[in-house]
Amino acid sequence: MKNFYTRFIAIVVIIVMALSCTVVAFADNGNPYQDSYYDIPSSGMVVSFEAPIMPTPSDEGEPIGTLGAGTMCRILGIYDNDGYQWYIVDLGIFDGFDAEYGFVAYMYMIENPSWIMLARRTTLYSTTWFNDNLFYNARSITGLVLILDENEEFYAVQYMNHFGGTSFLVKNHVKPYSPEGHELYVLPIGAPVYDDSRNQIGELPGLTVIDVDGRSAGEYIHITANPGTDDELSCWIVQQSLQRIIN
Repeated sequence: MKNFYTRFIAIVVIIVMALSCTVVAFADNGNPYQDSYYDIPSSGMVVSFEAPIMPTPSDEGEPIGTLGAGTMCRILGIYDNDGYQWYIVDLGIFDGFDAEYGFVAYMYMIENPSWIMLARRTTLYSTTWFNDNLFYNARSITGLVLILDENEEFYAVQYMNHFGGTSFLVKNHVKPYSPEGHELYVLPIGAPVYDDSRNQIGELPGLTVIDVDGRSAGEYIHITANPGTDDELSCWIVQQSLQRIIN
């Protein structure tokens, strides 16, 4: 009887140890897809097309939803599936998704986009080709413009509410938005803001233009949101991955 009891206890111990090893191994491995994190999640913007959000890094199967052109999102990491890259995006900030994260093929998104803030109405040329340095289908715009590429003479851009194709800005037509030596930033994704007592007073939407004045306190920095407009707001914000506006 004693031997039976001893063997029974030994078997129980072995089973418990095996389960413990399994749990530890799973915990160490984590999610097998999220194996490439950033210290601070970077941001991305869906461009040109409505992007299907997949449950795994594969174009097989049904998407769990879509993100429209112009949507900003948090990028948690990048997964390489046999040379084909997928962005792992945070879906927690969007309504309509049951999953906490999903996968977007790299062709649908620009990571950490650069921006221009136009201070005056500036001519934008919507052709995708040049002929003796002449542009066609010109229009005038102001506001925040996404930079796709640049060379010595022009920016290739897309502007808000228009993501159907590449347009162009001649660099010497762009007037700096802010005074010389004074940098502005854009908050890519919405975030809560706080008063001087660190009480939350509201939220800023994504793509808000921000002036950082240099004051900081722990994890907070002081900003002016929408500087120079009727919506100007002086407040504090938790440190974010701000993106500089190129002037």
